[in-house]
Order: sequence, then C-alpha cells, then structure tokens
Amino acid sequence: ITLLLTLLTGFYPAYLLSRFRPVQLIKGELKAGLKGSRIRNALVVVQFVLAMIFITSLVIIRSQLSFMKNNDPGFATEQVLRINEDRINLDFFANLEQHESLMNRLRALPEVESMATTHFYPGRVSHAVQSASFGPHSDTLSVRANWVGPGYFETLDIQMAQGRAFSLDFASDTLNSAIINETAARRM
Repeated sequence: ITLLLTLLTGFYPAYLLSRFRPVQLIKGELKAGLKGSRIRNALVVVQFVLAMIFITSLVIIRSQLSFMKNNDPGFATEQVLRINEDRINLDFFANLEQHESLMNRLRALPEVESMATTHFYPGRVSHAVQSASFGPHSDTLSVRANWVGPGYFETLDIQMAQGRAFSLDFASDTLNSAIINETAARRM
C-alpha cells in the first residue's frame, strides 16, 4: 500500500511538470483549467488528511509505549525466564511425563527459585475463549482462558485482590477451578 500510494502521489505532479511549458507561461499564452485545479485541490486535501492520520497515529503509539515503560504491569518481569514449549518440541498435554521430567530437572538447579507452567505468558492474548457462568443467577460471559500450573502466581509475584492462588494441597484446584480478574468479577 505504501509503495502504491507513493507512486500515485508522485505520478501526478511529475505528469504536470512534464507538460509544463515555461515559454508559453511567460508570454501569457498558458491558461490554468478548472479541471486541473480540482484535481490539485483534491490531492492537497488527501495529502493533508493522510499526514494528520500518520501524526495522530504516531502520538498514540508513543503515548502507549510510554505508558508500558513507566507503569507497573502487575507481574514480575525481572529475573524471569520464559521457555516456549514450541522451541523445545514439547507439547504440555501430549507428553505429560516428559514435561514433568523437564520441570523436575529445572527445579533441581540451584539458580531456580520458583517455576510454573502456563499456556500464555501475561501480555500475550489467549486464543482460548470459553463461556463461563458463576452461579445460577449469573449471566454467561465469554472469557479468555489461560491454563496455569501450581506456583504460577507466586513465580510471577501476581497479587490476589481476593481469595487464594491454586495449590496442590487442594485436589479440587486441579478440576473445574478458575481464578478470574477484577473485570470478570464486576460483570458477574
């Protein structure tokens, strides 16, 4: 699109300049037509609108980047190592034994203080959309789900507004359990 737009906006002025006859202009024989002025005015308006769109986009992007750099994301970002299972050819659900073996070997390292599993690291959008209802009189909500293992909230230092994190001490935490964010709690 950028290349096409550049070619189109550069073609018309180049075409006009190639037809330009300075000798006739100086003698006063060349007259500007109404058709040419309309096209010229339209191109100026289009160019101005595009410039305003680009400038506005730049200001918005810059403010968003500043917001991301200067505000607390709500989870630990320092000294956190994220291993993408695609990079090590490990499917969490298909190779549960291999996954546990890897987790145990990593936990045995003295440098590892805490670890957990998750499908989506905070900041990445989950593609797993599920319907959830939180009681008989509650509306059904469409929520983006993220499967996490024990220690996830402690490893990333995510503070709970209310309630507790998942724990291996409670068998019910492994089935049909959910931790929701404050937005979902307000919508219930």
